[in-house]
Amino acid sequence: MLSVKTELLQALAACLETLSPGAGAKAAFESPKVAAHGDLATTAAMQLAKPLKQNPRQLAENLRAAMLAQPAFGTWVDAVEIAGPGFINIRLKPAAKQQIVREVLEADIEIGRASCRERVYLCV
Repeated sequence: MLSVKTELLQALAACLETLSPGAGAKAAFESPKVAAHGDLATTAAMQLAKPLKQNPRQLAENLRAAMLAQPAFGTWVDAVEIAGPGFINIRLKPAAKQQIVREVLEADIEIGRASCRERVYLCV
């Protein structure tokens, strides 16, 4: 996993631990179904609402505040928005996206290239 996402995931886990001990292990990001909603999303507030017996939207507000207080979120995140009953959508700063590209280039990963060691002939 790339360092930006790893840093944010660790920060999210720390925030979840403050809300409910042991909840940090459930920290996860998803890709929003609609790209306009952001770069990352989490449903952690809705997952914790029932065990904590709290309103998921209010829990999302508390989690958002905790996330914005984390240095990693200040460095890499442009906005944290709450949608619907407690979805948390995260928009990354351009610097975060540039960092991800930089890491891929430094790792010398050949994306989109196939290694053709032998020729294969097809009859069409």
